[in-house]
Amino acid sequence: MCASAGNLGQALAWSGRGRGPDVTVVASRAAPAAKLDRIRVLGARLELVDAVPPFDAVLIALGGGALATGVGHVVKACAPEVEVICVQPLGAPAMTRSWHQRRVVTTESTDTIADGVAGRRPIPAVLDDLLLVADDAVLVEEASPRP
Repeated sequence: MCASAGNLGQALAWSGRGRGPDVTVVASRAAPAAKLDRIRVLGARLELVDAVPPFDAVLIALGGGALATGVGHVVKACAPEVEVICVQPLGAPAMTRSWHQRRVVTTESTDTIADGVAGRRPIPAVLDDLLLVADDAVLVEEASPRP
């Protein structure tokens, strides 16, 4: 599930085709009709909304922590009750381990296709900031079951 004005929704719909997971895209009724039509053609379920519905949690990709910290601060400033959950690949666990241990934990190597979140040495100041806004940090496997 994602919220999108079109581009991300199309990408997820295309990615989900033939792989098994159901994809739901929540989009504004004001989004470009061509993008909404493409999401439907690619097989995703499309939910059109007039305003942002309330939500309980936000999942944020976690690498070095700067993006997650920035998004977390905005979420907490706008909706302090919303849970901020950071998600990191199991093969690149340095920041998640650091978040759980409340101190910098480094790793010797990474094993992930997601090179943008493959940090090995968290920056102490970034970890300190992340600890202020993240409610949880979890590690996830990258492998997908093949049909």
